[in-house]
Amino acid sequence: VHGRTNEISSILKLGFYLFAEFLLTYKIIDETKLNNLTSNAYYTIDELVKQQSKQIEELDPSTMFFNAFEELLSTQAIYVDRIENRHQQVTFPPNNPRSELVGYYDIVKDCYYLFPQKIYCLMVKFYKDSNQTFPLNEKNLWKYLNEKGYLYRTDKSRYTVQRMIYGMQRTVIEIKLPKTKNEKCVF
Repeated sequence: VHGRTNEISSILKLGFYLFAEFLLTYKIIDETKLNNLTSNAYYTIDELVKQQSKQIEELDPSTMFFNAFEELLSTQAIYVDRIENRHQQVTFPPNNPRSELVGYYDIVKDCYYLFPQKIYCLMVKFYKDSNQTFPLNEKNLWKYLNEKGYLYRTDKSRYTVQRMIYGMQRTVIEIKLPKTKNEKCVF
């Protein structure tokens, strides 16, 4: 639940309680009606909190990133080369000729090396095509994913890392994707 959601819920409940007490004091409603109204109002507020929390979770930038990444991979709009040995190239071209290479998947480390600008642009385009806005710029996305424990960094001033892949030094973001929805991926 978002930090302020519980606070707002409590304020709404308090406001409704004070209003209901006012109605009872001036004999507009009786005790039974007060109890029914209060329990219905509290139930409704709690249900709205659940709905709001679900919407907030769906708008979480990391959730948006992982959902788009998964869908783009599944539909073969993008692909990653799978590597076991960083010096020997074994490409796995997609079935879709329009698919774009966005990085590499290291089977041994179970992580992705993604080209930061390319994957970010594709994420923004993915959401733009569905009439949504991706909420963060590129730098803030990597900062956010880092704070959530999904990025590996060697230098505190940079979100990218240098990796020797197929005999070439490449600038990538090293990212672990969660296996389940609530899993944290800390390196």
